[in-house]
Amino acid sequence: KLASNPYLYLFKDYEREWAAYKVYSQMAFKFLLLVPAIILGATAPVAQYGISLVFIVVFAAFAAYSAPFLDDELDIVENISRVTILITVLLGLVLTILAPRNFNDGDDSGDDLDGQQKKDVEILGDLIVVVNAISLVLFVFMIALANQKVPSTST
Repeated sequence: KLASNPYLYLFKDYEREWAAYKVYSQMAFKFLLLVPAIILGATAPVAQYGISLVFIVVFAAFAAYSAPFLDDELDIVENISRVTILITVLLGLVLTILAPRNFNDGDDSGDDLDGQQKKDVEILGDLIVVVNAISLVLFVFMIALANQKVPSTST
């Protein structure tokens, strides 16, 4: 009966008590996207980042506590993902604080920044790229490690 369940692929990687984790995480990110935008609109980007950071920290702690996956490597990948999101949003917050409000005047040239502000924005942008690149390398490594554990089905 279990093998004929068409939805088995959705939940096969999760611990039994965390089978609905995928639903929780999807709802959490929809909440994360909508609530700050609805409550604050585009008028308070620093407050939006602050609310998002608090929510990400809570959800990252929940993900680390729950360890919802059957494979430890997948739990590690999940935690790497949450930490990457946290660092990216934190750097975005710092970028928003450092750049003047008129930075996003539509031309993206950065000509309305002074020399030091321009350097700071470039460094933070580069840092965001580096953090996400490191995350990608860690993902690939952990997935390769998890695939090595899978027994071969060929005879």
